[in-house]
Amino acid sequence: MIRFRQSFASMLAVVLTVATTAFAVPDVSGAVDYDDVAPIEYVEGEVLVKFKTIPLEASNLRGVSLIDSFEMGYDVERKDAFSEVNLALVASNEGESTEELIEKMQNNPLVEYVEPNYLRYPMLAPNDTLFGQQWSLNNTGQTVNGLAGTAGIDIDAVAAYDVITDSSSVIVAVVDSGIRATHQDLANSLWDGSAGCNDENNVPIVGGCPNHGWDFFSNDDDPNDEHRHGTFVAGVIGAEGNNGVGITGVSQGAQIMSLKFIGASGTGSTANAIKAMYFAKYNGASIINASYGGPTWSFAEQEVIESFDGLLVASAGNAAWDNDVLPQYPASYDLDNIIAVASIDSNDQLADTSSYGLTTVDIGAPGVNIISASFTSDTAYIIASGTSAAAPVVSGSAALLWALKPELSAIEVKNILMYSGVPSAALEGKTVSGRRLNLFNALSGTFEPAGGLDVVNVIPASAIVQPIDGSGEIDISFRLVDSVADRIMSLHSFEFSTDGGESFNPPVNGDLSTALSVDWQDNNYLSSTDFSGPIFSFSFLAKHADLGLADNDWETMQIRFKSSDGVADSEWIVSESFALDLAAPNILGLVDDEVPATTKVWNWSSEDPQALFRFVISQDPEVIPVGDFDATVTAEQLTGDGTFHLTVEASDDFGNVESTSVAAVLDNSPPVITSIVDDLVPTNSKEWSFEAEDLSAVFYRHLIVSQDDEGEGESSGDGEEGGVVLEGEYGEYLTVDFDQAEGAFWIHVQAIDALGHESGVVSASFIIDLTPPANAIISGVPASSTTSRSLTATVSGDEVTHYRFSLDGGALSDEFTVDEPISLSNLAITNHTIEVFGRDIAGNFQATPSSSTWTIIAASSGGGGGGGGGGGGGGGYSIVVPPVETTEEPETTENPETEVNETNEGEDNSTREILFEDIADHWAGSFIEKLFVLNVVEGKQPDKYAPDDFLTRAELIKIALLTFDLEVLEDSDAVFTDVESDDWFFAFVNSAHSHGIIDGYTDGSFKPNTAVNRAEALKIILTAAGFEPVEVVASQIPFDDVRVNDWFATFVVPAFNFGIVNGKTPTRFAPADFISRAEMAKIAVLALEVL
Repeated sequence: MIRFRQSFASMLAVVLTVATTAFAVPDVSGAVDYDDVAPIEYVEGEVLVKFKTIPLEASNLRGVSLIDSFEMGYDVERKDAFSEVNLALVASNEGESTEELIEKMQNNPLVEYVEPNYLRYPMLAPNDTLFGQQWSLNNTGQTVNGLAGTAGIDIDAVAAYDVITDSSSVIVAVVDSGIRATHQDLANSLWDGSAGCNDENNVPIVGGCPNHGWDFFSNDDDPNDEHRHGTFVAGVIGAEGNNGVGITGVSQGAQIMSLKFIGASGTGSTANAIKAMYFAKYNGASIINASYGGPTWSFAEQEVIESFDGLLVASAGNAAWDNDVLPQYPASYDLDNIIAVASIDSNDQLADTSSYGLTTVDIGAPGVNIISASFTSDTAYIIASGTSAAAPVVSGSAALLWALKPELSAIEVKNILMYSGVPSAALEGKTVSGRRLNLFNALSGTFEPAGGLDVVNVIPASAIVQPIDGSGEIDISFRLVDSVADRIMSLHSFEFSTDGGESFNPPVNGDLSTALSVDWQDNNYLSSTDFSGPIFSFSFLAKHADLGLADNDWETMQIRFKSSDGVADSEWIVSESFALDLAAPNILGLVDDEVPATTKVWNWSSEDPQALFRFVISQDPEVIPVGDFDATVTAEQLTGDGTFHLTVEASDDFGNVESTSVAAVLDNSPPVITSIVDDLVPTNSKEWSFEAEDLSAVFYRHLIVSQDDEGEGESSGDGEEGGVVLEGEYGEYLTVDFDQAEGAFWIHVQAIDALGHESGVVSASFIIDLTPPANAIISGVPASSTTSRSLTATVSGDEVTHYRFSLDGGALSDEFTVDEPISLSNLAITNHTIEVFGRDIAGNFQATPSSSTWTIIAASSGGGGGGGGGGGGGGGYSIVVPPVETTEEPETTENPETEVNETNEGEDNSTREILFEDIADHWAGSFIEKLFVLNVVEGKQPDKYAPDDFLTRAELIKIALLTFDLEVLEDSDAVFTDVESDDWFFAFVNSAHSHGIIDGYTDGSFKPNTAVNRAEALKIILTAAGFEPVEVVASQIPFDDVRVNDWFATFVVPAFNFGIVNGKTPTRFAPADFISRAEMAKIAVLALEVL
């Protein structure tokens, strides 16, 4: 046993330097130094370490790996692990002190906190061994151990047993020094775990727990008492009644679970106490009796108690001090499921040795001269005193109450025990309740909760307020009354009526509706004994969808609800009728006006006489009104040009706001003609199209004047001099025939819109050329005869830019430019004539063709004799033109993906058997071989893996499932629109969706043949490995191209920390780059090893 000679305040400084705000740290400013009263003691060389994110389950390879690294780094041995809270007990291998271990570990970023393995002590003072009377159950004024009592100062057990005695449905865990299981008063009262039980990590124990619990001190299945304390406590709680021998326990029939963490010396560690509590939690205990304590706060101990759904009954301590100043733990943890117990004697006086505390000790119970079973033999009994004796009296009472009312919560059981007690002058100002336990009162349930405001169960309309902010949040003020002051009260069964109370309805989702404020479910309202107590309030959102009241006014609303003190419900607490104004004023008179006008006047009104308006006019529809509402603003005149948007908001006295937006078009500008431009390229026929920009319908008039830029000359058609009016909108066309007239011409166009605005006259020039070019010149045709059956000829000529040709009187070819030659082949051995029609830039073709004739004769060399027979067959020909470049890409079976080029991954492959010839010297060779051995990947060819090819989404899914041995579902329905049952990847993709690895795209597709980038690939692999993304901060990100708000940051950062990825460069991850087969092999193998 080590005595830590340091003040409690400074000890907290050591432990809490790495603590988070998950716990409320006690205020120790000005506290008495514990060295003055009791040393802080713990197991030397051991610490409890709480990890932030490392799972401790043995099945999680990542957690096991990191814990192993942690142990090696600090040279410590892990003695125990608590998987539920990521807590481990470790001991130094080098003889380091507890303080040294804390100093080394507390700043490790993986550690949430580190603390000593504190010692805990029983709180029982043994006295003479004799059999006496049990005054705690029935005080008749008898003398016990020399102290005469006062009749009636007991827990009123005799009357309580008329209500219930059988509490066999309740398990009470005695976390202590073990129990003598063969004692005549306990043998039939112990929990039976022989059929099966789970350990402190909720893992089934092979062989069960045949000896009624577990020994965490010696780590075996026999929790036999070697000290005396646990047997005594168990006898107080549940010694067998009416068996003709010994004593009677408070609960008589409760199942007592024996959980030993205190050894023969009378000490036990918090680590073993924590294991015992988890065992109790996982094996069905409703109550934990903790008749022990110590002066040291343990975060780990607090955590397990906070996670326990039942009630922990703790002794206040035997130091006769104020626990508000010098806390004792676990009694002093500020948790709702702990009830701390002081000790009283048979005369209703606080025991001389009992600790107390107005805010930290809840109730008093008999704890002086208490008779119970002894561990020395199966028939022995002992008298002892202390808060260790008082706590089990409360535990036994809680067991009977829970057996009677199994629906109660732990806090309700606590409240009933505290406030059903009898007021005690000795406990007033010394405990929270100021009362001593009375079992009969607790079981009888005589409370009478009520509520209202100044009148029982009535809330006046004046206590119901609707704010003027438009939220529809209604504030309800009320008071709560009970037979006992300062009871913790809760509200429930909220209902509302819209017909003056004729009928009521709950919200959708009932009391859990988010229409009810957090104050509704506060459960921390304290009762008064009359209506002079404090006024509380809660609110509800009248516009919430769960109520269905929005957008209407209600004249006769009422609400009602009930209050509960944990024992009984009040009658309905009903409000008077009140009005709700939830409807915003309507806005009348506003409609869109799409017909352009030169001015616009808007007028609006509302049927609500209280309506106030504000508005904004803007050519941006997103602009909204601001400023104060004004009753006089009901009209506005608009001038300008363009589309204008009017937004009007109407508000009433309660801030309900309605908004309406309309648009109007104003046109005060002439049209602008945009498509008339000079055309200086000669043409033989001219077609004009013209249009104008304007908000109104546009009409045109046009004038074509031959070779006159002033607008004088002939009009384009019949009508008034100067032109004709053509009705119609944009895009009027005009085609002009020139009757052999040539030269420069001008077109003059004017537009007028529907509102009479005229544009200016827009003019443009053009050139008419009707003269065909001179005859084309054909070059390259043989002068007379040739043996060549091919021809390449060119066309040229003055003003000739294009041509068409025919061969031997056949059809004309398509049109070619003079830069494109005539190329003929496989011509027949005979006479041939080629005719060419040349064209100029204006489109005029020469009237008669140019022609050229030549003869193809048979060659005179050997084999030529057969040539004559081909004369009548006719030779085909082709026109060779420059090739056209295609924009289509060749189809591929896989979309390319660029994978990360992970650096520094090379290894010596010279002695390795080569599976694929293209990975012999590849940096990823070993990773690829591992996946090949695991039957995850195969080569693209028998001797080639293609490590630098990219992966498709389908290929990646197959690798992810096979790497992490996830089930592939062969029979399943199609999930994605582009994944069909005959696709090779059908089962893999559907299985990945079933495992929650992929979701697909919003259009219902998966895109199986699409390339995968680095970020997507990393997420899929880590998700398949079971990795849960963690929150990251900017300072943790090692790459410049990964930001804290990027969705993939939560995968990239831990993957980098685990050594799964390195990045393309030391500062660049390249999340959008595609991933190669080699890179994915490395990531998959490392994820498998680390995670």
